[in-house]
Amino acid sequence: MALNDGIFGGDSFQLTRETHARYMLEHNILPDFFYDLKKDSFQSFLLMLSHEPGKFLAHIYHDLCAEFGGQDNNVRQKEYAPTDYSSMSFVGPGELIPEPGVVIIRVNMPQPERPLLCARVYLCCSGKKFSKRQYYTVEKLELSPDEKNSITPRPDCVLCGWEPEERKGSGGTFFGIKIPRLSQKNEKSRELAHFNTGIEMFSGEDPRVSRAIHMLKGQSAQEENDETMKYTSIAVELKLIHDLFVKGERND
Repeated sequence: MALNDGIFGGDSFQLTRETHARYMLEHNILPDFFYDLKKDSFQSFLLMLSHEPGKFLAHIYHDLCAEFGGQDNNVRQKEYAPTDYSSMSFVGPGELIPEPGVVIIRVNMPQPERPLLCARVYLCCSGKKFSKRQYYTVEKLELSPDEKNSITPRPDCVLCGWEPEERKGSGGTFFGIKIPRLSQKNEKSRELAHFNTGIEMFSGEDPRVSRAIHMLKGQSAQEENDETMKYTSIAVELKLIHDLFVKGERND
């Protein structure tokens, strides 16, 4: 038995290597863009994620695959199509976001294959020049076989947040968006602080919401129930993200 197989399990270790580029996209590249970009470039970044998330993210991911596939013993990275990504934008004031000037973008990622990969990413911002920013991730949990096979669905993801501390930007231009470079000695550097909120989520739509809607609507068409459940789940999750962002709540 190989050493890595004994420690991690052969299949698990191989999957980790095959999804390294994806992990970097979700945990390094996107947070870096989100916290480093200045006003004009930041607006371009948000527009890309709002209107062409598949095109934008597939482009970044392709470059990451070329980089990490070559450096990591030529391990072929998992492939995703632009259609595997989608997004929804919410701008206040409105029914779901009452405060003016608050923007929340929900980016749906491909189904996460292993723990720490993201089912969704939320980018929240407000204030002058979007000075207040918060990056949230809904990350896959490690579940035991019993938890996976339980009759009662167990949330398979956890909500995490990212806070910017002092760090040094990488600089350069990517996809037409200028990334700041902090090269002066007197400029501070920062790192991202990743925290687990302790709130467990579902990678898909919340079955508890589905059951509640079925009880309320009785024997109405299944397709209609499914569609209602989907958007009700989104609204419930968005309300949670909104409150964490606006009220500054943390449950870790």
